[in-house]
Amino acid sequence: PVVDGGGIRPGLERWAIILADRAQPGIFAEKRVLMAPGLNHSGLVQALSRHTKAIRYADPIVYFGLPDVPLVGARSTLEQVASPTLDQLKDAPFRRLLPQPGEPGHERAADPFRAADIIAGDIGAIRRYAPERLAHKTVVVEHAEQADIDDLRRRGTSIVVTLMPSLNPGDDLGRWSAATVEAVLVALRRDPNQPLSEDTYLDLMADIKWSPAIRYLQPEEAGINRFAFVIHPLNVSFIHKHPIFRWTKYLPDDLVEQVSAYMPAMYVSRITGGVSATTGQRIEGHLITLGATPRMMLKHDAAFTYRQLNEAARMGERKGARIMGLGAFT
Repeated sequence: PVVDGGGIRPGLERWAIILADRAQPGIFAEKRVLMAPGLNHSGLVQALSRHTKAIRYADPIVYFGLPDVPLVGARSTLEQVASPTLDQLKDAPFRRLLPQPGEPGHERAADPFRAADIIAGDIGAIRRYAPERLAHKTVVVEHAEQADIDDLRRRGTSIVVTLMPSLNPGDDLGRWSAATVEAVLVALRRDPNQPLSEDTYLDLMADIKWSPAIRYLQPEEAGINRFAFVIHPLNVSFIHKHPIFRWTKYLPDDLVEQVSAYMPAMYVSRITGGVSATTGQRIEGHLITLGATPRMMLKHDAAFTYRQLNEAARMGERKGARIMGLGAFT
């Protein structure tokens, strides 16, 4: 049989994301994801969609060099452009369908990559078309070689997740493509007449102990427990003192206080350098504020404040927080 990885890739991608999230809870939560590309990675998109709604596609940028303009790569336009995209690519050379590391023929839009927390897809396309600096990014790919890991480390990437099982004893890094893994599973069938289906492959995989490889590439970013803490202005004078809102002191206090209560949760600052004297565990905090003063909270029903706290919680999750303190809100 001739296989291309399509029979096993979606199922393994879905299962690998589940296992990665179990190993590192919250690693994908509320993150901004850029699929680079999304083509051939339907299972990965489905799995990540359970953790975040902020998924964008770099396919138009990767394959056609389109600029970063509204709706290009948006999920809302995906179905409309999928058919013409595949029609354009069906006769494309292999190097265009599966880009390899190297300098691109012309620069691609960089802002979608910079805005993403997670860049997922093909390692060759990511190395070729992503900006030089990828600081604080998580890269999720089917497989990667040591040269890929070294390049991403040099570019500042925080975490690399490889989804395919390792075929090398003693090495957890998924170095082989889905096509190779599928070929191995085909060869392992006890009955050569078994259909080449996802169910057959998953039955075979059930006998294999494996997990996706999660590599922290920057030592200073590994092993940190993160938390979030929510605050609020005690009165309108606290709003006036904020650098962004100093101009509000020229407006009526009642108006400022009422309007600020409707402001979305806002990121304030990061707390670094915390180390447990007992265990040596490093911690990092993220300070988030609501705009409502206690007086305004009492004027609104509890659901009003709960909605804003939920928004703050999602913001904290995106920053990697595993716990959120509410302080005076309790």
